[in-house]
Amino acid sequence: MRKLVYMINMSVDGCIAGPEGEVGFFSFAGDHLQALAAEFPETVSAPMRAMMGVEGVVNKRFDTVVMGSGSYRPALEHGMAVPFPQLKQYVVSQTLTEVDPAVSVVADPVGLLTLLKQQQGRDIWLSGGGKLASSLVELVDDLILIIHPVVAGDGVRIFDGGLNPVLFACTSSKVLGNGVTIARYERAEQKDV
Repeated sequence: MRKLVYMINMSVDGCIAGPEGEVGFFSFAGDHLQALAAEFPETVSAPMRAMMGVEGVVNKRFDTVVMGSGSYRPALEHGMAVPFPQLKQYVVSQTLTEVDPAVSVVADPVGLLTLLKQQQGRDIWLSGGGKLASSLVELVDDLILIIHPVVAGDGVRIFDGGLNPVLFACTSSKVLGNGVTIARYERAEQKDV
């Protein structure tokens, strides 16, 4: 069965964006970008593919991306109606109506992911945002957290919803030269305490 993998940039205090969607406090240069592009070339957006040396590179882990409208709208604002043409793209939104035909807008993320996980294919990348991730936490199999050495102070949390503890086990963690940590987690068995 395909896995749903939440791979996301975050601050050390758990923010994936500022209160107004700001992401300028993350490092957009450094060895973490090369490490991620080498392992997950399909997660590099269309305008960055040539610069990162992954243009034409075959997808390694993912063939599908699911994002919230808050993650998709900045791409639209920067003229990227299809930010990841190398992936099947879904945007979860109740209000977004007109998008490029290469992007599917869906209103029911749980139904979509339940269906996608049963289909053949590579894993599914959940790219954000916090409310969407919170609604899907029961379906998330793996976490890949790109933790930047910065405290945001306020903003959109990695899981921005109510209390719903789900246990994950850390499988690896690596601090790169620029201080960014890439930590990997797998869903763990829930145990009664």
